[in-house]
Amino acid sequence: MRIYVDAAIMQKDKPYNGDAKYLHGFVSPFDAEVVAKLLANRHEIISDSEAADAALYNDLHGKKRREAAEKNIYYIHPTYGTVSRYGLIPSACSMDTLGLMCKDLNTGFELLSQIVGNDEKDGAMVTNPILPPRQASPSASVKNLNMLSYNRLKHHDVYNQIFQILTSAEISHNLNRYDGIKFGYRADGFRGLNELYTKTRSESFNPKTKLTAIAGALLLSQDYYEPYYEQAMKIRRLIREDVNHLLVGNSIIDAPVDSPLPQLAGLPSVTFSKNGKGVQLIANVGQETLLKEVASQ
Repeated sequence: MRIYVDAAIMQKDKPYNGDAKYLHGFVSPFDAEVVAKLLANRHEIISDSEAADAALYNDLHGKKRREAAEKNIYYIHPTYGTVSRYGLIPSACSMDTLGLMCKDLNTGFELLSQIVGNDEKDGAMVTNPILPPRQASPSASVKNLNMLSYNRLKHHDVYNQIFQILTSAEISHNLNRYDGIKFGYRADGFRGLNELYTKTRSESFNPKTKLTAIAGALLLSQDYYEPYYEQAMKIRRLIREDVNHLLVGNSIIDAPVDSPLPQLAGLPSVTFSKNGKGVQLIANVGQETLLKEVASQ
């Protein structure tokens, strides 16, 4: 099977070819864990996403989920901590989750079953991730399904605000490593270390990255950490508790494609198009099998 792997997922000896200028010149010294698993299952890693049977991404901001709905294909976002992120260039570590874009749902879940699993190199892994079955089959769980409306959730109005605060802080923290010293882009014509840092980041960070870095640094500063970042973390915990309480048994949330709830609560979701409208189905932790059955029908 031909698999496209996003530029943020390392492939040994392959130069970075993504849009982030601050990583230009970086050559990966090893394969990401997911790449190693794909190769072990005799899949072919290709550089053309259009010619691929499936593609692997870290869809932090929902771009690939929206794209899947527009193209009438699927995006599978697994439970946080079930797919190793070792070898993934980090964005927001508490939400980074490797997912699959695929034309066929069975193909996507078959690939998912091959890349999930414990990895001691990733400290956020769950103990025993559940492998979805290879073939979807209708069951009583679908017949007894409890479909919840996203608009009826208690905190849905604040999800995006909390998501923006936390991702800005985490992305800003991770951007600190791109200083032109050890790897990646380095500016020319600098005098001294401070000018090297300044010129490298000024030239390699685009306006959106600079804004995120500044906002995140502000949120993590002494004056803003407690009233903004710490409070956002507390609200995130309340969101998780609320959603986990609702998603008991065979319950699923029918959510907009751009909802950040799966990232905030570490939940699995499947995004696709139904009757010309994008749909994101969200289930409880480890309930990929239920999502597969519902999306198949």
